[in-house]
Amino acid sequence: MTPIADLPTRTAALRRIAAEVSGRQDLDGLFRDVIDEAFTLFGVDQAGLWIYEDGPSPLRLVAQRPLFMAKICLEVQRCKQSS
Repeated sequence: MTPIADLPTRTAALRRIAAEVSGRQDLDGLFRDVIDEAFTLFGVDQAGLWIYEDGPSPLRLVAQRPLFMAKICLEVQRCKQSS
């Protein structure tokens, strides 16, 4: 359960993300900003952002902080095998 005191911070983070997305042309910068806001919004110490594209490898990592690629690859493979 989220403490009531955290709600204004999370609401503000969601508003900042929405404002960034609405007028941004620079996708790399936008993706970095979304990752930064994820730290505030979800209280995490690692985050990654993937985009989905049609094809044999549909997920492409576009931003991350600090994720370890080996761990990510293992999880993706695990998900592929279970589906």
